[in-house]
Amino acid sequence: MTNHLVCVLSKNATKPADVPIELCTHLVYQELDMDRKTRTFHPRFLHSSGERPHILYRRFVTAKFVVALSGQLIHEATQAAQKDPGALVQIASDLASWLSKNELNGIAFTEQPLVNPSIGHVISMIKAFQAALEALGAPKPALIYGGYLIPKQNSDRSSIKLIKKLVMLVDIFVLETHYHEEEQFCKLVYPSIYVGEGEPLPSLPIKTALFWMEMVREEDDLSSTSKMCFSLSLVTLSFDLTENARPTAGSWCTGRHWINYGDVNRAMEVLHGVCVAAYNVDQDDNEAHCDGVTRFPRLQAIRDVQKNHVDREFYGVKRKKASAVLICIVGELTSEQDRYPTDHCTHIIYKDMVFFGEHKSFRPKEKEHGFRAFKQLGAQSKAQLLIALDPQEVADFYMPLWRNPKKLGHFTRSAAEWLNTYGFDGIAILDQNAPSIADVKRFLPVVKRIFDEFDRQDRKLSIVLGLNLEEHTNTPENVAEAFEDIATYVDYLIIQTHHMRSTPCNVSLTSAFLEHEALSSTVPVRTAISWMRILHVENETNVKLCFSLNMATVTFKTKDSGDGAVCKSERWSNYRDSCLTAEGFKDPVKVQGSLSLYRSSKNSWQTFENEDTVREKVERAVTLYPGVCVAAFYVEHEDSTGTCAPRFSRIAEISKALKRAAALVSGGKLFL
Repeated sequence: MTNHLVCVLSKNATKPADVPIELCTHLVYQELDMDRKTRTFHPRFLHSSGERPHILYRRFVTAKFVVALSGQLIHEATQAAQKDPGALVQIASDLASWLSKNELNGIAFTEQPLVNPSIGHVISMIKAFQAALEALGAPKPALIYGGYLIPKQNSDRSSIKLIKKLVMLVDIFVLETHYHEEEQFCKLVYPSIYVGEGEPLPSLPIKTALFWMEMVREEDDLSSTSKMCFSLSLVTLSFDLTENARPTAGSWCTGRHWINYGDVNRAMEVLHGVCVAAYNVDQDDNEAHCDGVTRFPRLQAIRDVQKNHVDREFYGVKRKKASAVLICIVGELTSEQDRYPTDHCTHIIYKDMVFFGEHKSFRPKEKEHGFRAFKQLGAQSKAQLLIALDPQEVADFYMPLWRNPKKLGHFTRSAAEWLNTYGFDGIAILDQNAPSIADVKRFLPVVKRIFDEFDRQDRKLSIVLGLNLEEHTNTPENVAEAFEDIATYVDYLIIQTHHMRSTPCNVSLTSAFLEHEALSSTVPVRTAISWMRILHVENETNVKLCFSLNMATVTFKTKDSGDGAVCKSERWSNYRDSCLTAEGFKDPVKVQGSLSLYRSSKNSWQTFENEDTVREKVERAVTLYPGVCVAAFYVEHEDSTGTCAPRFSRIAEISKALKRAAALVSGGKLFL
């Protein structure tokens, strides 16, 4: 079992019965002082007899015994980091020797304010202590660092940068989410909160902490989250109220006494493998007064949750059979049946269709011969066949028209009748811009009305919705709330992460896993996945959540060759154009974080995906969210001739990666 459970004892823990020795991976005793004159150390946690309590337990348990440094000792070390590095090295060396002599397994910094201006001195101090601990040899004693951020005083980005600096230096980092008694005036507060409501927040919400940790893990490519913890306090808070006062969170009180623990299961669902730091563990029911059976019942509950999640990748639900969904969107350039990757796509959508209300029918916006070939696939392919409305027509004509309930009803009835007549499997609305998440909800009346009509049909008809969210900085919680109702009425929801034609023209990667400062034009795949995970946890629906890729090769004509240059024109072409040597172009460059390719010449840029980049994007995505599906746009630009590689080589790689993930889910190795 790899999940840490760090147990921090309060300063009042004096009896062996106060110590939940059998449940914790690390026991942190309070606290270690240093005499300023003699530079000798004085632990507060010795029994009155002078006995070292951890020696009594050592032969029976695997827990690590750690001592927390007092505020005064940390202050001395921080001052030395600022003014006398030699003195800091001496303090660290003396402390390491004392640790070894007393057979302890590490040191801890707890309840430290995380403040940017002083972080440099803190880093110097941590490095000095780590060097001294490493000098003791193997096994190296642990260094645990616990700190807190005041809610709303730091942006997400600055908080993530601050956390990253510390996580890479320490053995276990605790982002403290429990309440610290710092209020000047008495208010009713919870020991910890999962999500924040109201202002000001008494402590950092656990869900915010998990989001920051996930961003740190991804950006630093950490293999697990086991070294990052959120915290809970097992103390019970008792408040004195004035007569007739109404006891609500945030209301005023006349007194507060330290005499609950948060929703651990939800936290484990959001961020698998996250460790937990439980403070004041001796304040749990250590004598089984509550049920007469279980000592430390809340701590035991935390441990049970960790055990239930240790072999699960994310969401802690029962094993289910998973399917690999690859939606292929094709356009009017496709005119021959052998240009459809029917062996790899589970769904094929023919885009740019126009609805003719008078005739109750749909027709291609431009060329007819491509659609005729598409209709003939029904008898030859196992893929579901759907049609997509022309996105410009939807934005300019249909959305205003559908505000009229009668006209919307005519459209939905006609659509269902036409789909059934021709044997198609559903309808898609794609490439719709949502400048803000508030704009997402304007699609709700449309998809709900389509859903109601389709639900009355004898055969299953699917609804696909693809939206391009222009705001990349939305929190996962806000996005989940915006999509909450729509997710109930669609079968496939595509959060579009692929490049679309832009005005004005700017050089852009066709898609980016992590955002590139100069070459990203849409939501990064990683950001979309973080939104999907919260949407999945918060909403129990059957909607399949997808990100998207652009299969075209995009050539930009520019005035210069600088990154992010404004371009004069943008041309889309087949993948063959990128795999063949082109005169004047340099060798392709792989943008590591974005997992995309570009190559340039004097006044041209070419961006595209190859087999490796699409496979890496999908493999990383399914690791983070195993239930994700992929929507491949502009599949008419895939190499269907096998000029550079096997036919449909990139589509094949996407399909194989999704099938591998589905097999792991079905086998219980990954969990939806």
